[in-house]
Amino acid sequence: MVDFNQAEAMDDVTLVEAEHWHNLMTSDHITPAQQKAFKAWFDEDLKHQEAYAQVFICHDAGMTAPLEDPAPAANDNWKFAPFITAVAASLFLILAGFYLFDPEPEFTSHGTQTAEIRTIDLPDGSVITLGASSAIDVSDFSSGGRYVALRHGEALFDIAHDPEHPFTVGIGQTTVEVLGTRFTVNQSNDQLAVSLIEGEVAINHIREAGFIPFMKKTESVTLAPSQTVRVIDNNLGIPKTAQTSQMDSWVSGTRSYFDAPLAAVIADINRYSNTPVRLKNPSIGHLPVTLVFSVSQIETMLETLPQIAPVKLSTDNGTIIIDAAF
Repeated sequence: MVDFNQAEAMDDVTLVEAEHWHNLMTSDHITPAQQKAFKAWFDEDLKHQEAYAQVFICHDAGMTAPLEDPAPAANDNWKFAPFITAVAASLFLILAGFYLFDPEPEFTSHGTQTAEIRTIDLPDGSVITLGASSAIDVSDFSSGGRYVALRHGEALFDIAHDPEHPFTVGIGQTTVEVLGTRFTVNQSNDQLAVSLIEGEVAINHIREAGFIPFMKKTESVTLAPSQTVRVIDNNLGIPKTAQTSQMDSWVSGTRSYFDAPLAAVIADINRYSNTPVRLKNPSIGHLPVTLVFSVSQIETMLETLPQIAPVKLSTDNGTIIIDAAF
């Protein structure tokens, strides 16, 4: 909660709304409809922007509302007691089904274990192939929206065509919007890769804009078939051409990489191998590598890695360590 004793005087209800929107926008499940509703609220009134700024700054500074209401100074314009009343009233209305805020949709979670690949049939006819050590949350399609959140790992999406209900995949601050298509998404650590096999997808990546932390800007790119784009260090890259046959080869047990960051390759290996693999120096994670190997031959591939990249291998308490050879 916000440290309202520290905040400037602000309409109680507006701060309650700002607190709600902050909690929603920083949650794991944010639908495009909710993002649109927030933008409409934010742009509607300058007071909304000021309130959201106060809430954001207080949360960012780790401030919390005091357990006890201290006696206000004589010239203190902020009335804490009315705020408590407003919060209580707002909570009552929300719990009673108040419709000012769209409720967060219900999600069903799916996950896989090490080296496991699983197929998930969706009610709209779409099919998701979930990669090893991966997890997704699927929204309730009965409301008309089609939304999936990739929590971590990798997935192949074969989406049923439905112009009336676009399909959206959310990965942190990045969304992939489609009507009907076939594509893969791979998330590992702070890196993300989207590869398009058929159709067309629009990728939107939200990042902080300028020195005001709560102001965001959206970077967008549209992929054509045979293109891959990566988000590395919170930066949306430029689409690159790749072979479509290699984009989903992992479904049949073959990993294929072309000029891929070494860190992304190692992250994938760790989703298949019971032997942990770690980069000793994170800086070598950006080294580009081109590899094709079977997931049943990971150990052999690692042994040959120093022949194709300037790295060396060692072991430490059962963990394979990869370090720079220069």
